[in-house]
Amino acid sequence: MDFWSVLIVVCLAVIVSLSVREHMKWKSFYESAGHKPKDVTIRYLFLRSNGVRCRLKSINHRIGLGVSGGSDLDTTVKLLVHKHDLHKAHDAMTEFNKEEARPYYINLIK
Repeated sequence: MDFWSVLIVVCLAVIVSLSVREHMKWKSFYESAGHKPKDVTIRYLFLRSNGVRCRLKSINHRIGLGVSGGSDLDTTVKLLVHKHDLHKAHDAMTEFNKEEARPYYINLIK
């Protein structure tokens, strides 16, 4: 193998390694399927306001050959929490009263 081939292989290995490492930092905490999953967004905003590192990930279940379009009903939204913040997220959610928090957070996502 010449220099450039080795360099390309090493670069690809580094990219794959970083991608896998980043993926392993996040744990699935809550998910919702269907049209406008506000429950996930409300929980996301609540956790963020309590200092929990989290993010949303949208997954379309109709991806494949010959599939065009799709709808929101084919989508699952996952709330991912950083693995070092899982305990903090569980503690925050025990204090989460959906009925009291809902009006404030729904106004934020409209």
